[in-house]
Amino acid sequence: MVAHPQVFTTEQVAGLVGLDSKKDSWRILKFAESREYGIQPSISSPRGSGSRRLYGLENVCEFALALRLLETGLRSAAIGKVLKQMKGQLDSKVGTAEKSLYLVIIRTPQPGKPLAQKRLQEVRFAEDVDAITRILKSRREDDMLLVPVASMFRDLKSRLEDL
Repeated sequence: MVAHPQVFTTEQVAGLVGLDSKKDSWRILKFAESREYGIQPSISSPRGSGSRRLYGLENVCEFALALRLLETGLRSAAIGKVLKQMKGQLDSKVGTAEKSLYLVIIRTPQPGKPLAQKRLQEVRFAEDVDAITRILKSRREDDMLLVPVASMFRDLKSRLEDL
């Protein structure tokens, strides 16, 4: 694999996650500025007029996953919780770009509990159908969201190599 930069601007991040870097950079800023998502620039935060946010590879992966989860219909608070649980695990997935990779979000139903209250949630990766089946068998009573993310990481890897 070709070495790629480890520092990215907002515009570069937008392009890397498949957005138009000129028109859609506002989406990246919205993710970064919203406390619910919990994405903090790992290299540099803005410090006044003219300063820039600079992101690392883990941030790029967080933005890509946040965008993917937003497309599934998850709310920002739920996405932020997933990102928090996956912290430090995402950038390693770019280099491997498995043939199949799924993000499994497991939520324990709590009937009668107000939706605003935190719910028990576990997030993990599954690399094949057998792994998913094992999770399903062990967590029969829980709700699960299965998100295919292999293509997202492969696309990200390809865009990084093009830089």
